[in-house]
Amino acid sequence: MDLVSLDLSNHDHAERYWRVRETALSAGRPRYQPTALEDFVELMALPNDRFRRRVLGVMTRGSLLGAAMELIPTAPDPDAETIDGWVFPYVPPAYRNDGIGTLMMTELIGRAQAEGRTRMLSAVEFAGDNLMEASRHPYVTFARSHGFEIGRRIIRWELTLPLKPETVTSFVQAGYPRLEGYRFALFEGLPPAQWRDDLLALRAESDAHDLVRGLSVDPEQTTGDFERTTQMWLGQGHRVVTAIALCPQDRVVALSTVRVPPKPDFAATLQRATYVDEAHRRKRLAPMLLVATASWLARHAPERHHVQTATVEVDRKLASLSRAIGYEPIETMLRVARRVLPPEEEKPAK
Repeated sequence: MDLVSLDLSNHDHAERYWRVRETALSAGRPRYQPTALEDFVELMALPNDRFRRRVLGVMTRGSLLGAAMELIPTAPDPDAETIDGWVFPYVPPAYRNDGIGTLMMTELIGRAQAEGRTRMLSAVEFAGDNLMEASRHPYVTFARSHGFEIGRRIIRWELTLPLKPETVTSFVQAGYPRLEGYRFALFEGLPPAQWRDDLLALRAESDAHDLVRGLSVDPEQTTGDFERTTQMWLGQGHRVVTAIALCPQDRVVALSTVRVPPKPDFAATLQRATYVDEAHRRKRLAPMLLVATASWLARHAPERHHVQTATVEVDRKLASLSRAIGYEPIETMLRVARRVLPPEEEKPAK
């Protein structure tokens, strides 16, 4: 087995990496939503303004048996106590227990040591939300065997459409008494000119307060350019729908966005966490926006039966709202982290 560097701007390399990644991630996860190859290639072509990306693979006789993506922040926080890097190793089930994951992790740890990083972060994803089962999951065992400690949990939820009529009625009845002076609107694609500046400012605010974004990194989407990313999705045939709330002063103060992939067998996914400006909370805006996007899907994309979103375990308010609307937990993602020690202090993998 040989370690090789992969260049994702090379279509052959990108397709090989994508196949390894999707095969590894989908194993044992019936509700996993794959990324289409054509979408993956376009995502990799977007400007990477947050991280420097490196990809390695394990080859034997011309076959790629495993691959790993490494993300190094382009502008590390000078006040941070650690110098971080993210790693995402993937090994398909057919090649597990052959030392491929350990070979990649050993190389990645060595790189981190050589470049002076002090902490390595990653994520472990699997079906279900039972923490007792999670502690025994083979992915968790692998992470622990390489020195990682288990951190906070992110829960992925799924909503079955259409919404129950009584759910819609209860949210509307609870919301309207608090909504005097507020207006709602819904648009598809990029924001209309009159709302663009408000939307971009609110999205920046949302990113800064997004607990999921703060705990994890999506290795496929590392650009912060919302408009460019949206244009890419639209060009690939996805529909991007945004519900917004406008305050009595006619400013955009809340948003919720749904992205609908072009293939009917893919779930519609909430592209961003629903967000409400702090000064306008407790007005029941978030439930109204979630009902609006779900209702749009039922009318305009009736072949779509599921919506997926994610919340951080500690965000009990958003988790409670998700349950009230009808979301059910389907998957778990655990953030894992390890200290990077000098070579002489590192312990070999168990």
